[in-house]
Amino acid sequence: MYSYADEPVDYESNFRSNPDLIGHVEYPESWEEFYSKAIASSEVFLVKTHNYPIDNQAFIYIVRDGRSSIQSYRKFHQSFNRIDKSLVSIILGNDHYGDWSTHYEKWNNRDVKHLLVRFEDLIDIKDDRLAQIADFIHYKGKIKKWENPVKKLQTYEPNFFNQKNRGFKPGKEWTRATDYIFNKQHHQLMADLQYNAFSSSLDQKPAPSPDIDFIIDELIILVKQLQNNNNELMGICKERKTLIDKLHDICEERLDIINKFHHSDEKI
Repeated sequence: MYSYADEPVDYESNFRSNPDLIGHVEYPESWEEFYSKAIASSEVFLVKTHNYPIDNQAFIYIVRDGRSSIQSYRKFHQSFNRIDKSLVSIILGNDHYGDWSTHYEKWNNRDVKHLLVRFEDLIDIKDDRLAQIADFIHYKGKIKKWENPVKKLQTYEPNFFNQKNRGFKPGKEWTRATDYIFNKQHHQLMADLQYNAFSSSLDQKPAPSPDIDFIIDELIILVKQLQNNNNELMGICKERKTLIDKLHDICEERLDIINKFHHSDEKI
């Protein structure tokens, strides 16, 4: 079974021409047209997304230690988006996808059929877990023995695929201060998912300070307000784009009618 994505791949790669590498398949029409057809179909369509949910379709949510996710995402921004966004900015949620905890809550705090899978378990996933996933997506074919493809995929895209680390390994930019801000924002979800809140490779966590706590709390509130405003603007832009597309289609139809009349007059 292959999967589709709601965001286009904006650069040429082997993944676009060879779906057997990561299972990615592209579609010819617009995302809205494709998704409408997929929902109406009796077949199973697998859709990959990083965005917030748009309906109540069943889903599989891949969760990873938030610190590892944020470090990896920053590297992706630098390598592929050419954006040098700071770790603190991503931790607080100053990003298109919001912050780590909010993203998790938006998906999982709903009464919708879903399956939670840990990224760390996918490194060497067990047969019973594979069977559970296959059953969830209604796959009836033969289940192959799992082999982690990271080393093979790194030969195609060395900057995209990282090493298969289970635990969090802080980079040089993940300082004690960064760790403190992360824990301030995401300690509850880290505890709920039973990830260690602080890395043993850091010397020590910074001592709490009322002034620092107040500033961080204010920053978190400010970023959430900016994110809400951004989501509202994105909604407005989407509505206007839909209207523009409809007007474009109307203009195309009327232009076709005019051309037909024009050619008809020439024949007369």
